[in-house]
Amino acid sequence: AIPPAAVWATVAVSAEHAPTKPPRRRAACSADVLTCEILRLPRVGAVADRAYEQYELIATGYARTFAGQFESRPFDRAILRAFADLVTRAGGNTVLDVGCGPGEATAELASCGLRAEGVDGSPAMVALATQQWPQLRFQTADMFELPYAARSFDAVCAWYSIIHTRAELLPELFAGYRRVLADPGWLLLGFQTEGEHAVYSHAFGREVALTFLRHDVTTVCD
Repeated sequence: AIPPAAVWATVAVSAEHAPTKPPRRRAACSADVLTCEILRLPRVGAVADRAYEQYELIATGYARTFAGQFESRPFDRAILRAFADLVTRAGGNTVLDVGCGPGEATAELASCGLRAEGVDGSPAMVALATQQWPQLRFQTADMFELPYAARSFDAVCAWYSIIHTRAELLPELFAGYRRVLADPGWLLLGFQTEGEHAVYSHAFGREVALTFLRHDVTTVCD
């Protein structure tokens, strides 16, 4: 089975008063949760390796495996609900779930009262999400080419969505997130950290070629 995340990062992003250089890590950490503030996210002009075609192969099995996942993962649910509460308390009500897959996190955020929509690079995943939650909006798009106007959302959620993106490409990805965020806005990152990268040749009954990257927390926050 694909392992769960080992660390969660809740990031408050503001483009106002951005320094000329990205700040060093400023974080308050516990064993499980990292909170940090990033004021500037530079763009590097590169494109990450795509995993979307692999998810086309396993979409049905993946969606079946993770259906109702937050019912059995109370800590994950608490993180999402705490994030939604932060957004609401700050006066926001819109959130984009980037790399939404079959829409479980999108629906969870919507259940917290946010106007949530999802985007994913796999058409099969988007079709499954739309079928399961027809009241929510989902569309197909590359995470590096988000089809939204600047400052369209009060929050962005990337729940396990950066685990196929190489570390040197994260600044470009995060710059795209910042572009669609209101100022200030909220960004939730869920990702796997520590240990070796995990390579899968078989998943959910299909032959695949998927690598799950373990990102260093300091690298993500820098």
